[in-house]
Amino acid sequence: MEERFTRETFYDLIWSQSVAAVSKAYRISTTDVRKICKKYDVPIPKNGYWQKKKYNKPVDMVPLLEIENAPDSEIVLIVRDPGDADIPFFLSERNKKLYEVQNDPNFNFTVPDKLSNPHPLITQSLKTLS
Repeated sequence: MEERFTRETFYDLIWSQSVAAVSKAYRISTTDVRKICKKYDVPIPKNGYWQKKKYNKPVDMVPLLEIENAPDSEIVLIVRDPGDADIPFFLSERNKKLYEVQNDPNFNFTVPDKLSNPHPLITQSLKTLS
């Protein structure tokens, strides 16, 4: 399931919960949340904002400024399903496949302690490093 945001609604989301919380709620990394904020010129709460807010201390909320050349496109985020809480989001297919292979219980790949017929470069490297 995906959720669509305008620049204003995304600003409300970023200021209603932390970047890490947004990252967990949607299938996106914290770095990508920050990149979206930069692209759409959405200010992010500074360090310590959520801690101050937690203890009812005064906080400064940076207003969303109107910009002339604001991107018109909507921000689309994929909502994380409850069962996907431990599955990270990957932008590249390579990283996704790597994660799947590393976490596949049926995948049995072992490297022997001693190679039976090592390449000469491996033998030479071993001698040099020893």
